[in-house]
Parts: sequence; C-alpha cells; structure tokens
Amino acid sequence: MYSRDDIKNAIINGKLKIHPFNEKSLTGIGYNISTTHFALSIKSGVLLNVSKKTEAEGFTYYVNIPANDTVLFFSREYIETDDTIAGTFHSKVSRVCQGLSHISTTLDPTWKGQLLISVNNPMSQSVRMELSPNGNILTMIIQELETKVTGENIHNNNKGRCDLLRSHFMRAKRSIFHRKKQLELEEFIVNEFADSLNGYDDFISEEKTDKYTKVIRDLQILKTRLENHRTLIGEHRYSIGSEGKYRILRDADERELISNCVIARLKQITMEDLNQEYTKMEIEQKSDSIIKEIDKYLFIIKYELEEINHSRRIGWQDWVIEERKYISYRSVLSKYLTGRRVEKYIIVSIITAITMWACIYIVLKICGTTEIKPIKILQDNISALTILIVSLIFNGIVEIVRRIVRRFFS
Repeated sequence: MYSRDDIKNAIINGKLKIHPFNEKSLTGIGYNISTTHFALSIKSGVLLNVSKKTEAEGFTYYVNIPANDTVLFFSREYIETDDTIAGTFHSKVSRVCQGLSHISTTLDPTWKGQLLISVNNPMSQSVRMELSPNGNILTMIIQELETKVTGENIHNNNKGRCDLLRSHFMRAKRSIFHRKKQLELEEFIVNEFADSLNGYDDFISEEKTDKYTKVIRDLQILKTRLENHRTLIGEHRYSIGSEGKYRILRDADERELISNCVIARLKQITMEDLNQEYTKMEIEQKSDSIIKEIDKYLFIIKYELEEINHSRRIGWQDWVIEERKYISYRSVLSKYLTGRRVEKYIIVSIITAITMWACIYIVLKICGTTEIKPIKILQDNISALTILIVSLIFNGIVEIVRRIVRRFFS
C-alpha cells in the first residue's frame, strides 16, 4: 500500500498521473478525489441543479441529493496508472455521517481517464453534498502489484465509462416532465462529453486568454528549444565558443517557470538546483548525461502541459453543464421544497393564514359586521382555501425576494 510519499514518488517516476494534482488532497495513505458539476440522478435521468453559496473564502458549490436516489458524478481528477499499480476507492467518513454511501469499486492497472462515481442516498430526505475541489467524495488507495500485469485486455473499460451512461439512457423511462432534458442530455453525453472524457479535445492549442495562456506559451517555447538541443548534443553538433558555457535553462525566468511545475514542486527542486552549466569539453565528453538532464526537464514540461490541458477540460465541462442547463424544473424546485425547508415553509404559511384570518375578522368587527363570526369563515371552505393559497403565494414571493437581496447585496 502506498503512503503519501510513495504516491509522490510514483508521479515523479511516471508510474502514476493525477491531473490536476492538489497536495491538499493527499492523505497519509491515499488521495482524496473530488467531483465536477456533473451530477446525474438515476431516478429522474437528468442532472441535479448545482447551487452556489458565497462564503468568506469564496464560492462553495453543492447539490441536494434527492431521497432514495443514486447520483452519478465524474471526478475532477484524470487518473493514469501503469502496469505495476492498481487501487481501490473508500468512502469518506464525513459523507457516511451524512447518511450517504459510496458504491466501492477498483482502479485497474493501465487505467486512463476520469472516474465515474456513484453515491446513494437511502434516507427519506435529501442530503446536501458540497462539490469541493479539495477531495470531497472518496479516498483513492494505491497498491503496488507483486508482478506487473502483462498481455492484452487488462481491462475492458473505456475512459469515463460513457458506455454505462449510454446504457442507462437506453433503459431509462421517458417521463413527460423530463423527456426533453433527457434527450438533450443524452445527445450531449454521447457526443461532446464523450469526446472530452476520451481525451479527444485539445485545450492547449485552443486560442483563449486565461491564467494559463502565458505559461503554455513559455513552456512550449522552452520545450521546442530543449528538443532541438537534445538532437544537436546527441549528434555532437552543438557548438559554443571556446570560453562559453551551456546552460539548459538560460535565465531566471526559465528557472522560475520550471520550479513552479508540479513535478518540480514534488521533487522540491529549488532555483539553485536548476542552474547547471557545462563547458564545451563537458558537452563533448558527457553528452549522454546532459541528454538525460534535458529529458528530465522535458518530462516536467510534458506533465505540466497535460496538467493545464485537463484543468481547462474540467473548466469547460463545468461551464457547459451550467450554461446549457441539463436539469429539470423539479431539480430546481427541490432545493427549496425539501426536508426542513418545506416544513418551515408550510408552518410559516399556516401562521400567516391564521394572521390574515384574524385581521379579516378584526376589520369586519370594526366595520360593524359582527354577524360574520370566525366559525363561519372556517366553515366556508372556499374562503379558508383562498386564504391559505394567498398565504402560500405571499411567503413564496417573500422567500424569492429575500434570496435575491441576499445574493446581490451580501
């Protein structure tokens, strides 16, 4: 079983990839997995609504998992293993204490892709689950195999298990409430989302401006130069002046660029460690060792570009899910009409109805129409029902206004 340091070393040695890697998600013996905003209700066949709450540290996203429902999530993390390691997934105690249960599964050798994770809520009321990027759903345990796996068909699972999603939609019943959204969601999953899960998208070459743009450009320039130097040094064609020196990384900017990469941070490489210099004679006599050093930098750059590509990928996945609204109106209402919130809403509405009834009686009494007694109003079903309906509508409007004011002025 791998410790946290073993997991770091496995990444450094190329046996394991975790994108995006977050050191806060490391535990003593594992790595905590988090989720994207993809949350598919098995019962309704549509995505759950993702709510956003403003807190001191920033935004917190969460979903309300309906009672007696199983929800399918996709991990934020892209996991890749070689043929010498495998893993298992274990529920987090914080989720179990909420009443949620994760359906355990395994991580096969040579797996590549995001993970499909199922969470069940067996309780009679909905449960709120935060979609934190710091490992919110389960813990991945990595183990070393005594002998590496050989042969073909080590596993028959495609990336992201889109095959399971497609089979789900083939079996799912179409309801009049969700039919349109189910069809739209199925079309999205089978095409765009499947391409994203299978890694057919390329967010490195995409022309966009964000926090990664400059880093990508600088890494690609450095990568091209180092690949060229590797060829020239290997063929003994690299030339410098007799008194000159060769530096793999030319200046402080390049050294800082590399030192901020995931692999460099895991190796705890400092700026001073990146300041190697070689004379003309050393280039001629130690070309093999210099090439090995260049290969280390190329590995760091490759891993970092993959890291950025997947970070952009999950950003796109969350954005497109939010933008296209593959949810039903029931999912939107569920965050208001579930559990204690429903009880509070009904109680407040009943109190409001009684207050309105009392006010009507007082007004009638002041006006001298005392022959209309409270009992007559209650006996008139239409009047009582009207008062209750008005009360429900009034409290609904108050709740909506309260939420709007809190969102824009808090």
